[in-house]
Amino acid sequence: MDVPTSPAGIELDELGKFFALYAERQSRGDNRVMPMFSARIDAAWHDLATDPVGLASFCRRHAGAPIGHVPVRGAGRVDWVDEYTARFGALPAVWFADASGGIDTETLSRYERTGTVVTNWDCSPVPSGGEGDEEVATPTGTAAARRP
Repeated sequence: MDVPTSPAGIELDELGKFFALYAERQSRGDNRVMPMFSARIDAAWHDLATDPVGLASFCRRHAGAPIGHVPVRGAGRVDWVDEYTARFGALPAVWFADASGGIDTETLSRYERTGTVVTNWDCSPVPSGGEGDEEVATPTGTAAARRP
C-alpha cells in the first residue's frame, strides 16, 4: 500500500497541522520533544526548508513563529496523537509512510485498532531563533538553542 502523490499536497497540509499542534504546546509552556514519526512528512519538511522564505511564511501561517528542526532519536508511544485526533480527526495514512510513500501497514493497523501510535522517530520541531542557531535536544526531552 502506497500513499498516492497528491496535487493538494497532503504532506504539507499535515505538516501545517503538526506545526499548529506544536505551537499550541509551546503556548502552554509544554516544551517536550514532539516526535515527527512520518518519514514522508519529514521529507516534505526538508524540501520546504530548501526555500527559507517559503518555510518562514509556512511557519508563520501555521504556527505564528519560526520553527526549527532538530535530530532526536527515540521510540515509543507518540503522545501528541490524542491532541491531533481531538482537533483534526484520525491521522491519515500518510503519517505511516516512508519517504517514498510505502505504508507501514502494521503500525497503521495498530493505530486504527487502538488509536495509539507506537513507533520510532528521528527528529522534532524546536523554537527557532533564526539563522545561525544550532538546536539540540536536552536530556530531559525538551529542546533548547545552543550557540557556539
